[in-house]
Amino acid sequence: MICHAYAPTIQQIGTAVLRSRASVHYQLTELEAKAAIVREPGRWRAIRLA
Repeated sequence: MICHAYAPTIQQIGTAVLRSRASVHYQLTELEAKAAIVREPGRWRAIRLA
């Protein structure tokens, strides 16, 4: 059985963890710079652990 799970939206992350979408965007950018995650350009919600 193949399961296709999608990453949460920035708004969903903000609601669950942080207060603002700007904070979520900043944290995701930092994680990407540290090669902890990979975001696929042009694909919405395409976040993978590196």
